[in-house]
Amino acid sequence: MRSKKEKKIVKQKTKKHKITPEQFEFARSICKERGEELSSKLKFGEDLYKYLVDL
Repeated sequence: MRSKKEKKIVKQKTKKHKITPEQFEFARSICKERGEELSSKLKFGEDLYKYLVDL
C-alpha cells in the first residue's frame, strides 16, 4: 500500500500598498470622466483597482 502524502498549506500575508498621489490623481480623472465621485474610503491600491474596474 502507498502511504498518503501530506500537503502543507502555507499561509502568507500579503502586504497592502497605500495609494500614491499619482494613483489618486489618475483615479480622480477617471471618475471625473464617468461623472462619479471618488470614494474617500479607498486607502490601498488593490481596493482602488477593484473600484475602478467595477466603475
